Amino acid sequence: MVWFGLVWAGETIEEILTHEYTEAEVEEYFGELKSLLYKKKYQVGDILELDVGRFMVTGKEAEGVEGVVYGVVSLSNPEEPLVLKFPHVGEHSLAYHGEPYIKARKLIQKLNHDNIIKLKNSDSRFIIMEKADGSLYDLIMGLARGRAVRFTEAEAKYFFKMASKDVVAGMEYLHARGINFLDLKFQNVVYFIKNNRVRFELIDLGTSEYMEAPNPDELFNKLLPFAQGLAKSAAMLGFPELEEDLNTRIYSARNLEELKSALGIDGEPSEQEQILEMVVVEKIKRVTDSGGSWSSGGACP
Repeated sequence: MVWFGLVWAGETIEEILTHEYTEAEVEEYFGELKSLLYKKKYQVGDILELDVGRFMVTGKEAEGVEGVVYGVVSLSNPEEPLVLKFPHVGEHSLAYHGEPYIKARKLIQKLNHDNIIKLKNSDSRFIIMEKADGSLYDLIMGLARGRAVRFTEAEAKYFFKMASKDVVAGMEYLHARGINFLDLKFQNVVYFIKNNRVRFELIDLGTSEYMEAPNPDELFNKLLPFAQGLAKSAAMLGFPELEEDLNTRIYSARNLEELKSALGIDGEPSEQEQILEMVVVEKIKRVTDSGGSWSSGGACP
């Protein structure tokens, strides 16, 4: 199948990640819509004529190394908040940031997992997604700064478990498919609040590399700094003893299974943890509603 002049549906993950795009290929991918990418800033109310319809800009959500993310709504369904990512252009050629953008776009459509970001419109050459409620980075910073909403130590511990469980699941899924996700950080973990549950998802996959023979040690080494970051966050939330406890368990882990155990994500939640989850989700909602969880922290899909 040919899609905008490029081999599309039949590409494997290996082909997506190992192909080196020429400038001509990137230009062909964006086609006549590449002119949209050269405008430095879009303002609230601007109308974008995309390949799948007309969209109105509702604001700038985030900006990272690879691109800028705008809040948008489709004029055919203005009640649903979406985000649209554009690659950076200007100082470098379109190919410089266009290649990771195209790879991310193709890769997201190829994947199907609860903890990996999904496309809202798979017919577009652009990355259009449901708007997340925030990023893990901004959520932690909002909790650290907040006075009206604070976790107890038990709630903070369970919050870290919730985030860890979803991130590890997403990373295991990518790893099993030979995808070496190179940019795991709090800014690249977003969350959605639905049906009184919080789900964390990985974003910003465009700089991933292909691994021919993944092994658990590589995944363990990728997740270790993330786990250490969670421990440091415990101190930011006012729980130095929890930080010390987490660090002791994390630093004693020698493999992936031991790290999972250190983070408390092995096994089913207890009845007490189920109650904790309801409280934690309610407090996350309150932080999100107060505007303390989604700033320009650098998150880009």
